[in-house]
Amino acid sequence: MKIMKNLVKRARLLIFCMAIFNSEAILLPKTCVGQTINYATTFEELNNAITNAQDDDIIYVSKNITVPSSFSNSASSTAYMVAKNRITIEGLGADVTIKREGGKSILECNGSGAVVSLRNLTFDGGAIWTSDVVSDVSNSGVSGRSVIDVAGGATLNLESGAIIQNGFTTDSSATNTTDAGSAAYGGGIRVDWKLPGGGTINVKAGSIIRNCKARKSTGSGYGGGIGAYNNANLNLYGGIIERCYASHGGAIGCTYRNGTSNTTAAVIKVYGGTLQNNAAIHGGALCCEGKTEHYINGGTIINNQASTRGGAIALIEADTIYLAAKGSSLVIENNSVSPNDASVDQFGYEGIYIDPRSTANTLIENKTVSFDTKGGNTFPDLTVEKGHSLGEAFPGNPIKLGYVFSGWFTDNGTFRNQFTSTTIVTEDTTVYAKWDIAPVQIISPVPNAVFDPGATVTILGTGVPGHTVKITEGIKILATTQVDPDGYWSTQLSGLPGGTHTVSVNQSDPYGSAFPAVPLSFKILKIPTLDLFNIILTEDLTYNGAVKQFVVTLKPNITGMGTFTVRYFRVNPDGTETELPGPPTDVGRYRAKIYIEKGSDYTAAVLRIVYFPKS
Repeated sequence: MKIMKNLVKRARLLIFCMAIFNSEAILLPKTCVGQTINYATTFEELNNAITNAQDDDIIYVSKNITVPSSFSNSASSTAYMVAKNRITIEGLGADVTIKREGGKSILECNGSGAVVSLRNLTFDGGAIWTSDVVSDVSNSGVSGRSVIDVAGGATLNLESGAIIQNGFTTDSSATNTTDAGSAAYGGGIRVDWKLPGGGTINVKAGSIIRNCKARKSTGSGYGGGIGAYNNANLNLYGGIIERCYASHGGAIGCTYRNGTSNTTAAVIKVYGGTLQNNAAIHGGALCCEGKTEHYINGGTIINNQASTRGGAIALIEADTIYLAAKGSSLVIENNSVSPNDASVDQFGYEGIYIDPRSTANTLIENKTVSFDTKGGNTFPDLTVEKGHSLGEAFPGNPIKLGYVFSGWFTDNGTFRNQFTSTTIVTEDTTVYAKWDIAPVQIISPVPNAVFDPGATVTILGTGVPGHTVKITEGIKILATTQVDPDGYWSTQLSGLPGGTHTVSVNQSDPYGSAFPAVPLSFKILKIPTLDLFNIILTEDLTYNGAVKQFVVTLKPNITGMGTFTVRYFRVNPDGTETELPGPPTDVGRYRAKIYIEKGSDYTAAVLRIVYFPKS
């Protein structure tokens, strides 16, 4: 007995730490006032962020994403991703693209609560054209649904840098419903009709819809760029729609569904933007079919073609159209002309077809607002009726790498007289963008990311080209790098110990002037060791049928350890081990192991405790 107690006191504990590493980073959102910012680099991350989004969330996409054709969304039979809240999806960096492999819509905006704004991001429908003349070639790429669907009263905002391209729709099935119609609608974007409420599309300065086609093999197509049914509102405040085709409305087609009232047909209002190089049978740029009112208040309609009527615009039922007067803010020129079109003397424009049931009027005096972005992306002029404000036509913010947009002003350089959506315009006006140098922006890792022990942490971000970026932790400088000519920088941190690290990312110009530092916190998991545990052997190791069990507990103040269990093994004569159902009770040689799950501060591990009691 005394020998047994001495063995207990002198028990040899041999430590074997077999850490089970997991390389995936945990993506945790950065919380700001009234919003959550998510970062997506894969389709799964993007879909989860859109599905779980709350109002005012921002989703940054920092890498090209391919939408797999095999993915099935339980929320929609016709779309891969569904947005139902007020969110912004923005590309972080240059030329970020979301491209589909299959024929469903990449994104569906569904319900009156869905207000989806797209910025600096390309949605690619996957169509392949062998010529710039989209109408003259057969597509050998993806075809089926529109690239983006809008339904149930949702709103889609195409803002600066948003591009919708290469869409080829041959499918008229309504969103989430069965609707085997004879026409295709909206090669790029479609506002659905079947679900109640229609929807709204706002096309703003800096956006593009291009190379899209709507045509069903056995029927017509409406709106190569945008196709809209009942209760839809299309507002063009800027942007470009080009090289699109449909039998009705090469760029935009407004109509209503058979069996519904023509008084609920889609409505279009054009305040600015450019419709160019589009083609159709009816309405090379625009085709309206129904009994609703449309406003063509400004913008440019140029180089569009129609094989039958209305190289620029065709009204083919009982619509009413209001046209800005010739020589004001609207440019319609170099479009094809058919014998059926209205004479140029009637409105001052060629290429406009007005059905005998339709009505056309000219608008009162308009004024032009020009935007000088001072090095940002270009914004086209907008038109507004004299004595009115731009209102909803007011454009989104321009983009300039490394800078923060601080508003539009009518006084260049002094920036005291701000111009807003409510400013009354009484004369042609030029407004100027005000820019402030932005703190560095961190693309990855996401805030509070978790890394395995010993991991090398790569930090990637954007800044002002030529500026120096320094990473510090406390007073220690961890890394120094420079922003490249494209506005990107990156650095790697290695050899960091386990635990939470909060570093500061500092940007300074070539003259040494520093800008506000941006904090970044991340965690490197620790490796569990036996010295973190209290291990007590049973008092009596005499093998008398009694259970010989270890009591294992964490030492005080050890946090972030995953749950753990103790398992027992018999050591066989050949050195192999046989697991026991519980602690040993018989003569033999045994080992115990602590199995630790991954926790918030420690990685998963197996700690082996070896002891050799006498038989």
